[in-house]
Amino acid sequence: MIVLVAPFVEELFFRGIGVRALTYFGAPAAILLTGIVFAGVHGVVGALIPLALFGIGLAWIRVRSASIWPGFIAHATYNGIGVAFLALSWAL
Repeated sequence: MIVLVAPFVEELFFRGIGVRALTYFGAPAAILLTGIVFAGVHGVVGALIPLALFGIGLAWIRVRSASIWPGFIAHATYNGIGVAFLALSWAL
């Protein structure tokens, strides 16, 4: 769920629908706004800035590639690395 489903749904929603809808206001606005909302939706106050930067980066990839797939791959990889480190920390 964390590695594949959540990134897929988030990329469809934020970078698919969100970026497309907000591009009306210009690509920079769409990138910034979806990144900030992405961070806020996660609800982790201590990770707000890193999540916003990650969301902005994913939105930039979406705009540059005109596809959600590169962002999905990056997002799934990021989550996968986090899950792997968590599993390793439990094993040690």
